[in-house]
Amino acid sequence: MTKSDYVSKIEAKLEQWDAKIQELDARVAGAKAEKQSELKDQIEDLKERRQEARSKLDELKSSGENAWDNLKSGVEGAVDELKKGFGRVSS
Repeated sequence: MTKSDYVSKIEAKLEQWDAKIQELDARVAGAKAEKQSELKDQIEDLKERRQEARSKLDELKSSGENAWDNLKSGVEGAVDELKKGFGRVSS
């Protein structure tokens, strides 16, 4: 997979997760009061993890062709943490 292909793949995932975060934001309004606080905290955590993944991806995008392989693991780690965050919210 080329750097460009990888970046496109991760950007597509981030866009999907942005949509899921928006869906969760919409669910907060309809949730019971005691659940709203928990959902808001979880959504905030997801937003932070999403920003971390975006930052890592931006760093990778600005790297040279030779360095991107080294930065790829940081992006994958951030993406994995974001996935885990969504798993906690979904459960």
